[in-house]
Amino acid sequence: MLGYYILEVAKLDVEVAGVLDKAPLTVRRPPPKNLSKRKIGKIANSNWSVAYNSKEGLENVKRIFFLLDKHLYRTPVLEHILHIINKLPSNTSEDKTCVNDMLRWYIEFRKRILAIIPKVFDRQTSEVKLEE
Repeated sequence: MLGYYILEVAKLDVEVAGVLDKAPLTVRRPPPKNLSKRKIGKIANSNWSVAYNSKEGLENVKRIFFLLDKHLYRTPVLEHILHIINKLPSNTSEDKTCVNDMLRWYIEFRKRILAIIPKVFDRQTSEVKLEE
């Protein structure tokens, strides 16, 4: 039963899917039209999103992270989101707490699932590249 549960999680989670050589079935939400005006690290609690920069080659590209799409981001990106929201003083402590609690919970959940995979399946999680 645990194996079937992990396979269901792999349909949504990019890191778990990567370890199991599966493709996640979901896609990210489209960026809002006002993305260029959004401040990096500022939490928009209307839709629980955060603008962040992502390196593509030599350039930084502004992207948007939606909390509901956390399963589509690799752990280093989630940790980067945590870092930028916590260092921005204009985010309220309540907003930071909400995002921190959800992301830290999800990161721990994911780590536990990844730790179980070698025991349930014939896979090694340490070989997986963790990049966006």
